[in-house]
Amino acid sequence: MSYIDRSEMLIFPDHSRILITRSEKDDDSAIHTSVFSQEGYAPVRVINNPVKARAATIIGAGGTDALMGKESIMERSHGGLVSELLLPDKTTVQTYLEKQELRGINRFQRNLIHLVRRDDYSVIKVKQDGEVVIISTNERAYLNDIGAQEEFGTKDYDYFFELFGVPLERRSGMYTVNLDQGRLWT
Repeated sequence: MSYIDRSEMLIFPDHSRILITRSEKDDDSAIHTSVFSQEGYAPVRVINNPVKARAATIIGAGGTDALMGKESIMERSHGGLVSELLLPDKTTVQTYLEKQELRGINRFQRNLIHLVRRDDYSVIKVKQDGEVVIISTNERAYLNDIGAQEEFGTKDYDYFFELFGVPLERRSGMYTVNLDQGRLWT
C-alpha cells in the first residue's frame, strides 16, 4: 500500500509488516525510516541517512568528540545507518557503526556500538572491541546536577562525557569493563 505522505506499507503472507517512510526531500538526500514488525516480536526501526553515509564521520581521538551525538546518535554513525530495537519494557537498543581515529597517522578503528537506553534512564554502552560502560540512573542524575542541569532523562547530556570519553578518565561511579583484558573499573 502507498499513502499520500509517500510512505509505503508492505504486508507479507506471515503478517509481518514493513513500514517505509521518507523525508520530504525528493532527491538522494532523503532520509528513509523503516519499521519492521511481526506479532510476538519486538519491532525494529532502521534509519538510513544518505548524507551521513557520504560524510563518513570519523570520531576524534580521546574525548574531543565525546559530546557528538547528544542531539541524535546518527551524528556518531560512520555509515549513516542506525537501528533501534524497541522492547516491550520501553528499553531501546540503538546500534550503529562508529569509526574512531587512533594515535598516529591514518590509523582508525571501526566498532559496532550498541546503546541500551532503559526506561529508568540508565544507559549501557557495549562496544565491539570489548568495552562495556554502565551508567546507572542515580549516576546520570548526579552528572546532570553537577553539569549543565538540563531536563533529566530527555535533554541531559553530561553522561556523554563518561560514555564516549577516554576510559581511564571516567569519574568514580561509572562501571567500565574491558572484556579483552578481563578488567573492571569502578
